[in-house]
Amino acid sequence: MKYIYLLLFFCFIGWNAEAQSKVYNYVTIKGIVTETSDYCGGAMPNEQVLEALKTPQPIAGKTIYIKIGSKNSEGKAIYKKLITDSAGCFKVRLKSGQTYCFVEEWKSKKFIIPKDTDEVKWDAECLRKRFQTADYLLTVKSSRNGMVKINFHNRCFYKPYCGEYTGPIPP
Repeated sequence: MKYIYLLLFFCFIGWNAEAQSKVYNYVTIKGIVTETSDYCGGAMPNEQVLEALKTPQPIAGKTIYIKIGSKNSEGKAIYKKLITDSAGCFKVRLKSGQTYCFVEEWKSKKFIIPKDTDEVKWDAECLRKRFQTADYLLTVKSSRNGMVKINFHNRCFYKPYCGEYTGPIPP
């Protein structure tokens, strides 16, 4: 009988130690979300305007979704939802040792291929690959995590990502 109690005691200690080894540290991660843009036509702007379009500008109120893992997929649950402040910044607490996939809103929903139109033909494989790719990938360390910087580039309507535009081009 003593041996049974002793065995149960050691099993309990071993189980308790295993449960404690899975305790994660939560780390505060800071970041900023910005955007850049292409020049899309009209009167040719001066060099300062062209440089301003290339310079990342903070996006206030941008929603970013975080999923666990290195790839995005439709079935993957949203772990956290962030909304940037007026300066485009965010702060979030994440578990150390985990890899997180940051994605913009359209990638948090069901993947839908847009219908082709007279002006745009879509490349479904390219769109699926873009959907599955994280906008930012982060493996959280227990300390010294750098600032997360996510930039979204706005392309001209006549240069769609994963599409071929055949309509009229602005002057």
